[in-house]
Amino acid sequence: MEKNKQEKEEPGKIELIQGQNRVLIIAPHGFRGDESRKLKADDENTGIVARKLAERFGFYAVINEKYKRTEIDFNRIDQLENVKDEFLVPIISYTDTIIKDYGKALVVWIHGIKDTHITNEVVAGNPNKIHAVIGMGQGNPDRPTALKKTVINLIRSLTSNGITSALAKRGSDYCGWHENIMNRLFIKKKYALSSVQSIQVEIRKEGFRDTNQNIENTADILSKALSNLIQGKKEEGETMQAKEKVELKSITSEVDIDTIKVDTKEDRKYIFRENLAGDNEYQRMLETEIDELAQSIETMLIHPLVLLQKEDGTYIILCGYRRYQALRKLERVKVRAEIYKEKDLTEEQCMEISLAENTKRRNLNPIEIGKYLSSIRDQLQAKGKRPSYNELASQYGKKLGIGESHMSVKQYLMLYELWRDDKSRELVNDIFKDKVQFGLAVALSFIEDPNDRNALYENLVKPLALTRPDLIEIKKLLDKIAKDEFLSKKYGINYTSMLESEEFKTAIETASSVENKGSEFIRQLNLLLNDISAHKNKGFSDRVEKLLYSVFEKKIDPEDCSITPSPGMEKPEVTIQFKIKKEEMEETIDRIKKLLEKEQDIAEIIDYTVTTPKEIEDLI
Repeated sequence: MEKNKQEKEEPGKIELIQGQNRVLIIAPHGFRGDESRKLKADDENTGIVARKLAERFGFYAVINEKYKRTEIDFNRIDQLENVKDEFLVPIISYTDTIIKDYGKALVVWIHGIKDTHITNEVVAGNPNKIHAVIGMGQGNPDRPTALKKTVINLIRSLTSNGITSALAKRGSDYCGWHENIMNRLFIKKKYALSSVQSIQVEIRKEGFRDTNQNIENTADILSKALSNLIQGKKEEGETMQAKEKVELKSITSEVDIDTIKVDTKEDRKYIFRENLAGDNEYQRMLETEIDELAQSIETMLIHPLVLLQKEDGTYIILCGYRRYQALRKLERVKVRAEIYKEKDLTEEQCMEISLAENTKRRNLNPIEIGKYLSSIRDQLQAKGKRPSYNELASQYGKKLGIGESHMSVKQYLMLYELWRDDKSRELVNDIFKDKVQFGLAVALSFIEDPNDRNALYENLVKPLALTRPDLIEIKKLLDKIAKDEFLSKKYGINYTSMLESEEFKTAIETASSVENKGSEFIRQLNLLLNDISAHKNKGFSDRVEKLLYSVFEKKIDPEDCSITPSPGMEKPEVTIQFKIKKEEMEETIDRIKKLLEKEQDIAEIIDYTVTTPKEIEDLI
C-alpha cells in the first residue's frame, strides 16, 4: 500500500472536515502508527476510510490519527478531558450545526474489528460471513442510540452492496451500550433521539481495510448506504422546523447584551430551560454546565441566541437562555443573535419557534413540557378561550412527543404544578435529574396532601427503589389501614403518621435488607393487616357462635344459619341467613323468632364490627 506508506510519513493529527449534509463521520481510533516510536496502528486505515467518505460525499468528519489508544482512548468519554477542545468540542459543534441546518444529525463511529474477534459470541449466524458489526446501544436493558428502523435499513443497504452486516449480540463489547462509550455521548448530553442518531460500525480488516482498492470499495459502499438513509422518506413523527412552517425570515446581527431582558415573568415566557429547580446539588450541576458552556464559547464560535425584538427595541429570549447565562459569565458586551420582530409574529408562532429551537439538542424534561403547556393555556385563556385537555393534546401533543391523549397533557401539567407550588422539592429535583421514572412521578403527583406525598417519596419510594406498580399497591394497603377503625387508631389516617410508627420503620428496614424491596414491604403490610383481621374475625365468629348456640342449643352448620359482617367490617350491619327445609319449616320459623328476640345480643355483634374491642386494643 504505497499510498498509505506516504501518509504514515506525515505526522498524525486530529482532522476536522466541514460537510454539506447531515452525516457526521468519526474515526476515534485512526492512529496510523509511528515507526520512530515503534508504535503499531490502532484500527488500521479507519481514518482513511472516514476521510474518503468526507471528501467525496460531503459528510462532516472528525478523525483522530494523532493519539494512540494506549495514550488516550478516544472512544472513552472519561479520557477526553485533556483533548476536549481538539476532539469533543468540534464533534458537538458540528452536530449542532447539522441540527440547525438540516433539523437532525446522523453520527457514525467508524471502528475496525479484528477478524478473529467476529465470533458466535459477538454475532448471530456464521461469523466468517459477517464483514461489519453494528452497535446501537442494544443490551440489558436496551439503551438505544438510534431508531431501530434506521439501523435495519443501514444493515440491509450495507449487506446488499457487499458488506454483510449484523447487529452485535447483547452483552458483547461492540454494542455501543456502555455509559462511558462515545456512542452514548449524545444521549448523555440529553440530545433528543429525533435530533441525533448515533451508530457504531465495526469493520473487519481482511477484504475491507487491507488494500487501497478495498478501502475505496468500503468507502463507496458506506457512502451509498448512508446516502440512502438521509435521502429516504422522513421518519414518522418528524416535525418541520417552526421557522419553515410559519415561513418567517429572521436576521442575524450583534446586539448589546444589556438590551436582552430576562427579569420578569413576561420576559421569560418563552424560556422553558430556565433554572426551575432550586436545591444546592441541582444548582451546582447547572452552574457546572454553564461554566463548561462558557469555556466552549471562549474557544470557538457558538450558535447565536434566538431573540424576539420588542416594539421598544429591547429583546427577549426565544432560545438560548443557558448560552445567555454563559455569555454574561464571560462579561461579553455584544452577542450574536438570530432576531425575529414581535410585530411579525403571533404568540403561538413565537411558542412554535421556541419549541423547535429548544428541542433541537435535547428533549424537554417532563416539567419543562408542563411549563410549555401551561404557558400555551395561559395565552389562550388571556384571549378568552378555555382550552380543554383534549384540545391541548390534539394541537400540541405530537409536537411535544407526548402523544395526543388528554391524560398525558393532564399528567405533564400536574408535574409542572409540583414545581410551581414548591411543596415537593426533593421529588421535583429528582425529576429534573432523571432519577425518578415519569409514571412513578405522576402517581405521586396524584396524592393531594404534599406532606403525605413527600413522606411516601422520601421514606419509601427512594430508599426502597419502588416501581409504579409497587407504589399503587402500597397506597391501596395504606388507604385500607386509614379506613380501618382499629388500625387507624394506632397508625393514624394519613401516610405521614403511618410511616413514623415503629412498626412501619421496622417493615422498611426489613424490606431494605432484601433484593426485592418493594415486594417485601408489601408482604410486611399484608402481614400486619392479616394479623389484625384474623383476630377481629375470630372475635366476631366467637360471638356469633355463642349467640346461635343459645338459640339452637347446639353447634349449628353455617349452611343452616349464618351471621356475616359487611365486607371488611366497614359498615355497622350484619346479614342473617337461614336455610328452611319443608319438613322443618315450623321449627325453623320458631328459631328465627327466638333469634330476633335476642335484640341486644345482635346489637352488640353489630357494634363489634365498627368498634375496637379490648382484645384488639391490647393487640395493637
